Amino acid sequence: MRILYLLLIVHTAIGQSILPSAYPDRIILNLGADASRSVGVNWRTDIHQKDGWVQFAKASTGTQFLSQLDSLKSTTTLLNFEEGQALYHSAIIRGLEPGNSYVYRVGNGPYKSEWFQFALPAKELTFIYFGDAQNDVKNHWSRVIRKSITHNPDFILHGGDLINRHNRDPEWAEWFAAGSFIHASIPSAMTPGNHEFGKGVNNLSAHWKAQFSLPENGPDTLTETSYSIHFEDMVLGVLDATMIYDSKELEKASMQWLDGVFSRSKQKWKVVLIHFPLYSTKANRDNTDLRNALLPVLEKHNVDLILQGHDHSYGRGIMNKNNHDMAFVVSNSGPKMYAAGEDKTWMQKKGDFIQNYQVIKIKNDLLEYQAFTADGALFDQFVLQKKGEKSTWLKN
Repeated sequence: MRILYLLLIVHTAIGQSILPSAYPDRIILNLGADASRSVGVNWRTDIHQKDGWVQFAKASTGTQFLSQLDSLKSTTTLLNFEEGQALYHSAIIRGLEPGNSYVYRVGNGPYKSEWFQFALPAKELTFIYFGDAQNDVKNHWSRVIRKSITHNPDFILHGGDLINRHNRDPEWAEWFAAGSFIHASIPSAMTPGNHEFGKGVNNLSAHWKAQFSLPENGPDTLTETSYSIHFEDMVLGVLDATMIYDSKELEKASMQWLDGVFSRSKQKWKVVLIHFPLYSTKANRDNTDLRNALLPVLEKHNVDLILQGHDHSYGRGIMNKNNHDMAFVVSNSGPKMYAAGEDKTWMQKKGDFIQNYQVIKIKNDLLEYQAFTADGALFDQFVLQKKGEKSTWLKN
């Protein structure tokens, strides 16, 4: 009876089961390195479903796609966690066409998911950015991510601290429940925050690489935590701030790698995603070492937008260097909220104790930025215009 009672607690503690079954759950799409032509698909089952498959096809007006299916077998990883075990399945779908819509489902035999539909990014982009979700995610972050998709994004970026305690499976269950079908329908990418790491050196959550399929084109020791993603008109550099912060060797390797990414890129717009902010919104906090290492690379390559988190308040500043305007954003999307420091003069706009999300649109020579509060109210906005290799802030 006691064992049954404990199992009941595990199943119902957060309102839904955290234990896997034969049917796929925690299904998620991730952006590929060539984001207009590939996606990663991950899902979870119980340990008896040793094989997994992805079936996919170009979307059709009805069920015609069923006669045109392709299939991919997944790779499988066993994950042990406090409450039990699960098999995580992953596959990379390549050879897709920019701007087209596709359908897919995952599973094996009679244990399959429903059909999901997604579209690949084309030249013009609309994407969402979330700072830290972190705490009480199911209760209070769910309405933020669900409100954000009314902007019809092509993809979603997460700035780290998706949860609070790195290996707590119930917290990952909340994150997946909050996003629900959104995770499976809109491709995403994420950088780990300090809360995706446990105590000690290089103690990344065991869930991270099991449940996400992120590009493996970053520095050798930072696989799937630092990487680049390439669109037709934009290149995104993702940096693992926690590992960089803990190691001068990794800091140097990461800056050299990012310098190479931007040196080789031909895209018009350059964006960086990193958890720790170069310019903090929090009083008495200043990440001087990180700024001294990264800022020269950003200035050398005229990076346009730096998306950051960690400080649990909102701050936005646009700085000019060599006739190029560069926008720095710190935001948080979860219910852990602080006041922005009064001494932070780098900010042209700040926000205290608000949950928020960002909508960024790239249309040829324009980058349009808007920040919205959790209730959907417009809180901040600006526009950058590209002229040659440099951007200008259109203040009017």
